[in-house]
Amino acid sequence: MTWAENGLAKLPADSRYRLLLQEARGQALIHLDQPEAAFDELLALFQQQRTVSVYLKLRDAAQSIGRWKALYPQLTTDMQAYVLVETRKESYTVGVLMVAGLLGYAHLLEGDWEKAVEWALNSAVPAGWQDDNLVGTVATGLLRMGLAAREASGDDVLAQALRDAPKIIREQGDRLEAVARSLPADPLLDAAVQLYERLVERAIGGKNRDYYAVAGARCKVIRSIRRMQGREKDFERYYQGLFVTYSRYSALKDELRKAVG
Repeated sequence: MTWAENGLAKLPADSRYRLLLQEARGQALIHLDQPEAAFDELLALFQQQRTVSVYLKLRDAAQSIGRWKALYPQLTTDMQAYVLVETRKESYTVGVLMVAGLLGYAHLLEGDWEKAVEWALNSAVPAGWQDDNLVGTVATGLLRMGLAAREASGDDVLAQALRDAPKIIREQGDRLEAVARSLPADPLLDAAVQLYERLVERAIGGKNRDYYAVAGARCKVIRSIRRMQGREKDFERYYQGLFVTYSRYSALKDELRKAVG
């Protein structure tokens, strides 16, 4: 840990490397069985760098000293306020949308999946893409949790959806699976479908064939979830409803047929 302290002493106050060294020092303090010191270090760091790696280290430190129950609602409230304030500005960074995704993941990690869905559907949060896509983060997190709760692996379509998931779900999804085993599967999967339907609508809103192909791919995921649940008729009603709602969108209907048949 001395190397981290020496580096912090030498680096300018505005150096981006300071944050990396602070995180490394917090991790070292955990390994040295100094959780109180690690907690203080990581809590201060999280106010500057709201990343999943810092969040998870802070969570581990707080749990080890019995402070997580009080800290969790405080952190999530602060993250939500930060995102809503920053995204109301004329311009904001991708980092703000990454915090939005982290908040959705944080709720899932505590088993608060309904809060995660509510946050994902908050119209005040701008839509992101791939790794900074809040709706995609919560949808794929719920999918992974639903599969774990059912003790199922899913078909090839669902496996591909998880391979294409935002980075936080690809890299930290194992933690969600452990939580999900104590939860009922169908509500998790129903919530995943609700968010995938939102992703379908967003893709349709792109109004070109490439976006329509994305909508078709999202529909395939919904079909696979409903098939796993034994609810193919629910999917068929939803699918046919798209053709009614978007009856004049010939390119969309072509792409849906290509994807789903």
